[in-house]
Amino acid sequence: MLGFVNGPLDAFSVPVGAVLTDRVDQPNAVTVVMSAPSGAELAGYYRRALPAAGFAISADDPATNTMTFAGNGWTGVLTGSDGTTAVALRPA
Repeated sequence: MLGFVNGPLDAFSVPVGAVLTDRVDQPNAVTVVMSAPSGAELAGYYRRALPAAGFAISADDPATNTMTFAGNGWTGVLTGSDGTTAVALRPA
């Protein structure tokens, strides 16, 4: 996925057209920071994409564009805003 070597590479995706502004690619932490689409649009994408890829969403707050999820041996959190959204993943 996008040149990453760590993380749930076959299960996690970013939407087409996402603008990546930063990233961390380590065995114990993978983070993707995006400036587009908006936090609300990215949260909507992950509400659909995560369960389809084998992740279970355990908390989801549309008012703040935050969610937590787990699956495929990883746990994750999404925190979004209009300007920047980050998805961080760690091994479970």
